[in-house]
Amino acid sequence: MYLSNDVHSFLFLMDSCFCKVDSRYRTVHYAYYKDILLGSDITFDTFFKKMSESFKIIYSNEIKEDVYKFITKSQSTEYIIFAPSSSGEKKSITIQKCFLEDGHVGVYFDNIESKKNILNLMDPLTETFQKLAFVNRVNTKIIEDGKPYALMVMDIDNFKGINDTYGHAVGDMILREVAKVLKKNIKDGDVGRYGGDEFVCTTYASIEYQDIWTLLYKITHEMYDIGLKFEKEIFVSVTIGLSRYGIDGTNFDELFVKADRALYRGKRKGKDCFIIYDEEKHKNINIDGVKKTNIDEKGSNFSAAILINNIYDLMVRDLGYQNNLISIAEYILPLFSVDRVVVYSNSQDHYEKPLASYYYDSSNETSLFKNKFPVEIWNNHIRNGIISINKVD
Repeated sequence: MYLSNDVHSFLFLMDSCFCKVDSRYRTVHYAYYKDILLGSDITFDTFFKKMSESFKIIYSNEIKEDVYKFITKSQSTEYIIFAPSSSGEKKSITIQKCFLEDGHVGVYFDNIESKKNILNLMDPLTETFQKLAFVNRVNTKIIEDGKPYALMVMDIDNFKGINDTYGHAVGDMILREVAKVLKKNIKDGDVGRYGGDEFVCTTYASIEYQDIWTLLYKITHEMYDIGLKFEKEIFVSVTIGLSRYGIDGTNFDELFVKADRALYRGKRKGKDCFIIYDEEKHKNINIDGVKKTNIDEKGSNFSAAILINNIYDLMVRDLGYQNNLISIAEYILPLFSVDRVVVYSNSQDHYEKPLASYYYDSSNETSLFKNKFPVEIWNNHIRNGIISINKVD
């Protein structure tokens, strides 16, 4: 029996079992607990013992016969058993059945408590795994089959600006569309939402560099189409950092730290890109996303033309004047390892009065202070030059 990736994900979350019973021969054609195959073409007795072990209930021949009578004799389609567990408490398990065209009976066993827990495992907005469920699923995969995988951490670029400009309803729609793009492209793997605009994904298909590069390229470019779905076109892009199991680490925590470093590097490059972790390039980035050194290898040969081009790209985005300036400040601040960016006009009338000051505070958020930067600092500067200030009160 083939199970799609979506069905695997659903069954993994639920404390449930599904089987196909042949009542004529008292056999079970196949049986799954969560997404694990319990057996195929086995006796009903063998199945019930395995199911009892899976649900962690004490095997009872009396309960087994009651269940079999319900499956084969009862006209009702739903039944509940209260079975003692190894912990001494009784578990409530619902049983539902349906008659299949080939004369078999499809039977679904479900731990009632799991229905209460499922809402805490899935993000209702994007229909992806929540943080804890995602981490548990990845760790379980590592233990069970040890398949190599790639872990990607992704942020939606300038998402706060989109929310502020177009409203949270539009922001929620973008989150759902981003999740759809991820689930569409990640055939063998999982998608989770870590909170806000941050997503995490695993792919088990291949960790070869070219295969990963192709996948990330496809994902980042499909994100552009999301903004075209709105009445007023919105530019949607993402930044992705990726690390690989067995190459960059051997557990989830190690891989997440390195994928996060690669993500941070992508933000420093101007966002709207993907970065595959490289130990030589990224080892000098702290775990908390702060560079140990003020200037990395591109500091000495960074092209002013590239800088101007990237800033121009940020300016032409239709996010509003203030949000465009915030995007530029978010780009410049970490790029040159400074804590404040001041925007002012070079016209004669406005030259002495800065338009806005953007400050990078300790929480790594860009704050806007209009016209509060002391004008006298600029009195003696050279036009088109740079003034370096250690501290501004």
